Amino acid sequence: MKLKKIMAAATASVLALGTMAVSASANFYVPEGLDSSLSVSGGSNGMWLIQLYNTGNPAENKPATDRGLDVTKVASMTAYIDIVPVDGTDYTDYDPSLDGFGGSMIWSANGGEIGSQYLQDEEGNFINEEGRILIDKDGNSLDEAGNVRIDKAGNVYDENGTMVKDKDGNVLVEGAEEFQKPAKVKNPLYDKYNWAQDFNSWWGLPEKDDTYEGRPADQVDENGDGGEATNIGTCSWTEKIHLNYIRRFGYSLTVNIPDDYRWPAGGGCYQVGLQEWGNNEYFLVHVVAYTIDDADGNHLLIFDECGKEIDDAKLKEIVDELSKPIVDEEGNPIGDGDAPANTNSGDAENTSAGDESTAAPSDSSAPVTTAAPASSGSSGLPVGAIVGIIAGVIVVIVVVVIVVMKKKK
Repeated sequence: MKLKKIMAAATASVLALGTMAVSASANFYVPEGLDSSLSVSGGSNGMWLIQLYNTGNPAENKPATDRGLDVTKVASMTAYIDIVPVDGTDYTDYDPSLDGFGGSMIWSANGGEIGSQYLQDEEGNFINEEGRILIDKDGNSLDEAGNVRIDKAGNVYDENGTMVKDKDGNVLVEGAEEFQKPAKVKNPLYDKYNWAQDFNSWWGLPEKDDTYEGRPADQVDENGDGGEATNIGTCSWTEKIHLNYIRRFGYSLTVNIPDDYRWPAGGGCYQVGLQEWGNNEYFLVHVVAYTIDDADGNHLLIFDECGKEIDDAKLKEIVDELSKPIVDEEGNPIGDGDAPANTNSGDAENTSAGDESTAAPSDSSAPVTTAAPASSGSSGLPVGAIVGIIAGVIVVIVVVVIVVMKKKK
């Protein structure tokens, strides 16, 4: 076989390995029978996203939703989470140094009186803080006197309405004052409430009895180890919120909404949920229940895995089931003991991305992580993809060396 063909075949195997590893990456378990108000997506920015109220946005497959909820009463949310293996794997494949989990609790509102990304009046004109129209709803730029100075086609006019430059940049009147197109003014309410990210990020899976301060005294072993450990699991305690251990691979996650971020009434979209940014190939995040609570801890709404409203009794059944230990094929419980110590925990950075829709932000415009703890591969590719590609490159090098050595003989 000629060297060129060998190289092509080896390169193809490298790409195939990488593609297989990437395609195996997913985030959320998707149950059958989802309510129309719930969307569940996988990929590098997976989401379990449910509409509490929405005026409706067919373009984003978000139906009109009104649950009769007083959104101003919402003070906290709790997700109940089960980490489950993908088909063909089991819990023995879990490696805390490789399988990363993290994200945020979604808290987002926009539209209506909250508005969209830029300040607009009721007619859809873009305005400044004083209410003056900068760009009208048809796309024409106006001066302080309300004269059209740049039309939607791009032609430029003076204050008397005379065209001084056409849309192609041809100057029609020499020496005419150049009018600068005004910039749209950011809407502070939208920036504050749309995909809020200041208080709701999480990273890592705690093990039993993990705390920020360290393990309790009764968890210290005969060698004196354990009492100083703040995180024998993968939990990053510097994040804003942390998973609460229920049993191995079963957790709850609660976010208390700061008073300053509590929702005002009058918006066009109110949605909550869970984001997961981890790079893992073998496990999925399964949201089995989700509660919306008031300041006293009373449930205002409770949802099951499919986004259907349920009552307290059904929630108790779900949590009781989540609390049962996972057992192996012989019926032996998996976990509740110490997991291998994690040496690569860190903090996932995140940024916010916007969307100008006044009905609801697009799922694809949700904030995404720009970095991840070293344990999960900060390149953004799943660890398996990176390992596969490196292995493929090594194969290419070995094959080339063998061929060259044979040719020298």
